Amino acid sequence: MTKTRKRKISEKYKSNASGIVFHTFDNLEENVKRQVDKIRNTPFLADTVSVNRFVYDVKTGRIKEIT
Repeated sequence: MTKTRKRKISEKYKSNASGIVFHTFDNLEENVKRQVDKIRNTPFLADTVSVNRFVYDVKTGRIKEIT
C-alpha cells in the first residue's frame, strides 16, 4: 500500500515521493498516549507546563480527549 500511496503522490504533485516515510500505527489513541507521555517526561519541559492528549477527527470536526 505504501508504494501505491507514494506513486499516487508522485503523480499528483509531479514530484518524487519515494523518500517519504509514513509512520503508521495500529491504535491511534495508544499512539497519542505514548507520544504525549514522552513529551511529559522530557527534562526540557518545565513542570509548570500542562500537556494534554486530544485527537481531532477531521471527518466530524470533533475533538476527543484521550485519558
